Amino acid sequence: MKKFGEKFERYEPIEMELESVQNMEREFQKEEEREYEEKGYQYKSLREKEYKESRAELKAELNKPVIEVAPTANVHQISSDQEDVSNYIKKTFTWFNYYVVELGLNVMVGRKLKVPELLFKAALKCDKNETDVVAYDIAPKDETKYTKLLSGNVKITLGVTTLLKFVPVPLGEVVPDLLKADINPWEFEWGMSKYMIDAAGEKSNNVYWKIYETDMVQGFNPTMIIKAKKNVSTISAGVRCVYELKAGWRDFSPKIESREKEVIIWPV
Repeated sequence: MKKFGEKFERYEPIEMELESVQNMEREFQKEEEREYEEKGYQYKSLREKEYKESRAELKAELNKPVIEVAPTANVHQISSDQEDVSNYIKKTFTWFNYYVVELGLNVMVGRKLKVPELLFKAALKCDKNETDVVAYDIAPKDETKYTKLLSGNVKITLGVTTLLKFVPVPLGEVVPDLLKADINPWEFEWGMSKYMIDAAGEKSNNVYWKIYETDMVQGFNPTMIIKAKKNVSTISAGVRCVYELKAGWRDFSPKIESREKEVIIWPV
């Protein structure tokens, strides 16, 4: 019989096995730690890559030029019972409706890019014959173009005469013989040193505004009075713009044409 404290032979392989298991556990733990460190490094690298890509996408989005036709229009129908409308126009209300329509163009190109020239086009459409809807008057047009701006910024409010003609009015100035119709805001603001505007399409269903000879085209609101036959139920405009996008005075600036956007005019 073994004395107390002496080891049995059958215990020895168990102790050796236990030591081996402990060594395996330590190696396994070290392997886990190495794998964790590798994965942690890979995860960190992946996070850094994702962050850099996200920053690059954000920077590209912030620097992307925005030149967009507004999807809606401000519309005011001139009422036939307005006392301040001239008798000449009142006689035509039997056959025609008149609408003051303000379209919109949003331009935001940042500091690096410029839009030196832009053509804004609106093709009037209706549910009847294409000639049943025409532009009765247009603003701004060549009679109201400016080459010098006071302090780099001038505001012009458009008034409508009793003969349904646009007249540019300096902001705050009162002009007689204007319709008492709530068609505000018909206001143009230009924050540039100079610009020129030409327009065409009066008495036609295709209307054009061209802005040129400017440091930079900004967003503006081309406006027109539409004359439509009484049987016309729906009016819309296919609107698009053609423009140059330039990074510097030596940079080649190709013509870019936007997609046509259908803007609903009537019914609003």
